[in-house]
Amino acid sequence: MKTLIVIPAHNEQNSIFGLIMGAQRYGDVLVVADDCNDHTIALAQKAGAIVKENGKGALYGDGFISGIKFFLLERLEWDFVIFMNAAGSHFPED
Repeated sequence: MKTLIVIPAHNEQNSIFGLIMGAQRYGDVLVVADDCNDHTIALAQKAGAIVKENGKGALYGDGFISGIKFFLLERLEWDFVIFMNAAGSHFPED
């Protein structure tokens, strides 16, 4: 069974790379970037995550909605979807 791990993110360049690297052991990672103006997107791509950008003015909750829509509409091979906080308050091993 495969899992999609959705990480809504807004300007999380300090934590996103390490979080993705840890989470990829457990599934495919989708970073939903909400109006980022730092290096979050570039670092997420470098780490190998799928990156979806929400439009300007997107809020934190919009990242969850976009992640669920991606899971339901793209549904390439995933059986489960889980969400993680980009700021590092969730640990992939948990």
